Amino acid sequence: MKTRELQELRQSIWSVRPALVGVYFGCFTLAMIVGTSLIVLHEVASETSDSAYDTWIVIMQGVGLLGLTSAIVVFTLTEILEYPMVMANWFRQQYLEPLKERQRQEGLDAGLKEGREIGREEGREEARAEILAEIREWDLRRREAEVRGEPFDEPPPYAQNGRGN
Repeated sequence: MKTRELQELRQSIWSVRPALVGVYFGCFTLAMIVGTSLIVLHEVASETSDSAYDTWIVIMQGVGLLGLTSAIVVFTLTEILEYPMVMANWFRQQYLEPLKERQRQEGLDAGLKEGREIGREEGREEARAEILAEIREWDLRRREAEVRGEPFDEPPPYAQNGRGN
């Protein structure tokens, strides 16, 4: 985080997680609007001998208690609703990520083994091709010497490479 962002970061008295601040304040505002409306409606619609001042005091007391109650209830609900997310995150970190890493490693190991086998086979094919080329060249030199009538005492290539009879 940048220094400016850290200076402007505030902590809620309820310690609501940053991801849930919008949900918390949205629910709190909704609860306050509905609750205040009901309190005002009840006090205004009820027929009592209270003066306007007394009615105003009752409404303010009700809104104050409503605010405290709403803050506590909404905080509790957001924490309860967040619990499955916390548990899901814990489960993912404890079980799913190690499982995925193990599967990835097994896949890498299998790919490496397959790659080695393919490499070995290609190496064998190249070695066969080289040996056949050496034998052909040797045989060609032998035949040319035979046609010229010269003695040919060069050993076969497989004898030179330790692959003799």
